[in-house]
Amino acid sequence: MESVDEVVTARRLVGDRLAAGSWTRTDSALVVAMADITALRAQVDALLLDAIAEVDARGLANRRGCSSTRAWLRSAHRIAPYETAKLVSTAKALCSELPAAAGALGTGAVSLAQAEVIVNAIGDLPAQTPVACKPQAEATMIEVAATFDPMILAWIGRRLAEIVDPEGVQDRDEKPILDKEQDAHRDRTLSLSPDTNGADGTLRARLDAIGYATLAAYLQAATAPGLIPDSAAQAASADTRNIGQRRHDALVEAVRQMLTGGGLPSSGGVKPRIVVTLPATCLGNRTGAGRLADGTQISPTLARLLACDADLVPVTVDIDGNPLDVGRTRRLFTGPVRTALGDSERASQRGTSEERSERGDKHC
Repeated sequence: MESVDEVVTARRLVGDRLAAGSWTRTDSALVVAMADITALRAQVDALLLDAIAEVDARGLANRRGCSSTRAWLRSAHRIAPYETAKLVSTAKALCSELPAAAGALGTGAVSLAQAEVIVNAIGDLPAQTPVACKPQAEATMIEVAATFDPMILAWIGRRLAEIVDPEGVQDRDEKPILDKEQDAHRDRTLSLSPDTNGADGTLRARLDAIGYATLAAYLQAATAPGLIPDSAAQAASADTRNIGQRRHDALVEAVRQMLTGGGLPSSGGVKPRIVVTLPATCLGNRTGAGRLADGTQISPTLARLLACDADLVPVTVDIDGNPLDVGRTRRLFTGPVRTALGDSERASQRGTSEERSERGDKHC
């Protein structure tokens, strides 16, 4: 059988070195030897890949009864299937497309693992990348391989197109992203519907990119724990709301402040407001449920709570509910009276004496 004298000689020298053992080296000599051994390993891998590429080019595997070079490496040289796949693909790419990377592996400047990363990075460049940019990409990867291991080198490889062809990457990346953003903006929607039990409602929304970012930023800030004043420390320590409940309350509070701030446009001369219809007994005797503008029934307790900050319009109705007389809008509690009230329950009780004389329904 024909043999290659240089390879046989190299194997003999390596065998002699193994027989001597690394323990015979000094510390400094061992450090230097590690660098040489690593480079030698890369050179041997380069020699192997060169031979594999030639075996594949000649079709030797088929002539020996194997379906492919990969199958021949597995059967004749006991190499694992996943490794044969990498060896063959890397060998063919280095031989036909990446001469600089093949030369770097042959001198030991890069390892086999780094060479595989370089092959993958160049192969993953977009098809629109100019041909002239590929040698530049190859040179860039070889240069950074002197500093980084295969894992970090792979990350750089994923950003390679931005390095060698930034304008092309911008043109290629912008269109699909812009299309997605335009689709999201067109499909943005929000619906608000009361549930059938009348005690709550459901908010559903699909946000575009800006809407989502804006709402997410607000909710993150509005629900984040902050400095708590001493007077509120005890109440805050008992807060058992989960994150979903805190987001709900933060969003409702933001809308409530907009409603009370008076900055929203009016409709027909009437500012946006929560409209609750309730009988006078709801405020005076704590009986009788209120109703929202959409017909949703609310408890007397919640109706009184809303009435604490409400503008009241007294309305006299007949037995069929038809309005007979509509009075003027006035505040239930104002100025010093409102300040003197300790809480909403006491406010409701004060309101009782003021509103008890009113007949019929009141609209607030």
